Amino acid sequence: MTGVRAPLSVVLVITFLGSVGSGTFWAGLFFVSAGRYHFSAHANLVLATIMGAVYGVAARASGALARGRAPRQVLSAALLVWTLAALTPVLIPDVRRWR
Repeated sequence: MTGVRAPLSVVLVITFLGSVGSGTFWAGLFFVSAGRYHFSAHANLVLATIMGAVYGVAARASGALARGRAPRQVLSAALLVWTLAALTPVLIPDVRRWR
């Protein structure tokens, strides 16, 4: 269905929900890692550094990954990956069992 435009209200609602979700994830992750998984301040800093590095690599590669694909296909894939990342603490509630 190329050429079909989404209503502006739908785009704005999805953008708003994505912003709230990502803000909550980034702000809350370090509280959860410290409170639930007993990360020290140093471990949280290492986690933030790794997350920043992964973000940088993903941002750098995103152009090549999106080239030749429909915008909705790229958005759907990005939202799927983000959903899986946000659900990881629920899907794997106790990482200590791996030690």
